[in-house]
Amino acid sequence: MEEEVNALMDLVIAKNIFISTNGALIGKKDAKVVTTDTNIVAVA
Repeated sequence: MEEEVNALMDLVIAKNIFISTNGALIGKKDAKVVTTDTNIVAVA
């Protein structure tokens, strides 16, 4: 997963996909993968 995240971040930076008020992104800082679980609970 780490390689995929780094590749995607490199692509985002290279393609200037996000532009902030301070200009284009120039590097990576960090990444987080957040997962969620959903459990169906029967209620009466």
